[in-house]
Amino acid sequence: MKVILCCFAARRYWTDTDELNGAFEHVRTELSKLCSEAYLVDDSFDLNALDGHKADLMITIPMSGAVQPRILEAARHFGHILLLAGYIKDSFGEVSQRMLILNAAPAVMDVYAVLKRQHDSVDLCVSREELEKRTRALGAIESLRGCRLLAIGKTEPWVISAVKDWDVVRKKLGIEIVDVEQSELVDLYNSLQNDKCYAEQWTENAAGLAEPTPSDVSNASRMQAALIKLIEKYNARGAAIACFQLLKTGTTACLGVSYINTYTDYVVSCEGDMDSAITMLIMKQLAQDNVWMANPNIQSDGTVNFVHCTAPTVINGEKCEYILRNHHESGIGVSTQVELPKNLEMTACRISNDLSQITIRKCVGICGDYEPSCRTQLKVRFDDFDRYIKTALGCHQIFVFSDVTQELAYVANALGLEIL
Repeated sequence: MKVILCCFAARRYWTDTDELNGAFEHVRTELSKLCSEAYLVDDSFDLNALDGHKADLMITIPMSGAVQPRILEAARHFGHILLLAGYIKDSFGEVSQRMLILNAAPAVMDVYAVLKRQHDSVDLCVSREELEKRTRALGAIESLRGCRLLAIGKTEPWVISAVKDWDVVRKKLGIEIVDVEQSELVDLYNSLQNDKCYAEQWTENAAGLAEPTPSDVSNASRMQAALIKLIEKYNARGAAIACFQLLKTGTTACLGVSYINTYTDYVVSCEGDMDSAITMLIMKQLAQDNVWMANPNIQSDGTVNFVHCTAPTVINGEKCEYILRNHHESGIGVSTQVELPKNLEMTACRISNDLSQITIRKCVGICGDYEPSCRTQLKVRFDDFDRYIKTALGCHQIFVFSDVTQELAYVANALGLEIL
């Protein structure tokens, strides 16, 4: 999705060409990180130049009055419209004050009222912060359209809260789910030689090696290479893998899942949980950072110790210390025990198995006792523990180590998901 900035100005108000051009350049510079193209749409601008943007976003800024008809005409060329009230104080400094003097305020509300009736995707932003968050949300939604996720094997039978109807996913989100026999991954694994590159990377950066042997790390790295090749073969954005069925190979996918979720743009969820894979895809796009899928161990003090064997090893661009362990449940293969960062804002999320609801929770990671459970553990305090318990949509939660609650709310509203 391209993001196009269009600043609309009527010459009856902006009579000084140099002043108008200077104001436009100031706005364009301030929003340059958001927009790939920018246009000053004055009385003489040919709106046919905007053809070809039906799937794109137009950030629309009325810089004066008398621009409403031109905005309505331009909006027909775009799939999404974000209308910014740029005249509001502190948006663009003195340029905002000039917009206010030149009657931009009534133009904003006038055109917004009509756009809502004529266009499927229109939102009014009252600050640049809101504009940036809504832009990220729309980008995340558009990134789903036409993308592909692999279902490698069948969802593990104990994961009872997970979407099973791929047509629901396609119709609601535009994501294509491709069923892949697990034997295809196993065949790839068996055909590969030991991948020394991945194995050396894991061992050289680890703070320690507990149960696994070098041979175990080599085999787990080979499974990692096979998983990456399979995703690339199908030109997918990620996968949900029924990982327990792979134990018959003598290794696990834990190391591969951790690597993919850390060092690639792909996402992989465990236990064949497609709800989690979809949630991970959205959150990774919104946060532009790595995501963690985990199980909840509820504590008596109103906190939850979240645990899993597939944590990423880089958070917010910072490497986390880790040791290599075996898989908790089976005692074989290799997994990561990662020291995840504490005292950071976090967001927890999960989409429901019928894609009609979503939970969005603020939380923070704190120090806690290590339990006999999955290898990576982080004690989490929610802003509202009771609400987390009462509205939980399943076992697995997806985390990012930043606050993207507002962006997720925008995504939910745009997709018609009820926020619990």
